Amino acid sequence: MTGEDAEASRRNEDECFRYFRDKVAACVDAGVPVTSRTETARVLCAGVHGAVSLLIHQDRDAWPPDRDRYVGRAASSAVRGALLTASHTSGPSLVDVTQSG
Repeated sequence: MTGEDAEASRRNEDECFRYFRDKVAACVDAGVPVTSRTETARVLCAGVHGAVSLLIHQDRDAWPPDRDRYVGRAASSAVRGALLTASHTSGPSLVDVTQSG
């Protein structure tokens, strides 16, 4: 991946990461405990990237008819997961996850 397209892709990637990092910072400002803003933004990016990658690379027939619902659930899951684990140095236990309702 070289050339003009790769550079444009890198700029978009940087802009998306800054967006997520800014949103994590807003959560911190609102009182959400976050050990590392950068790491939490990376975890969030990884979750969203996976969902987008599936949409891009799988046949349309493999997806449920309501893709907007899928996108909303995938984004919500990524956010909740990233923020749930943001203040844990070793990660939450299964009990922590199931009781956070």
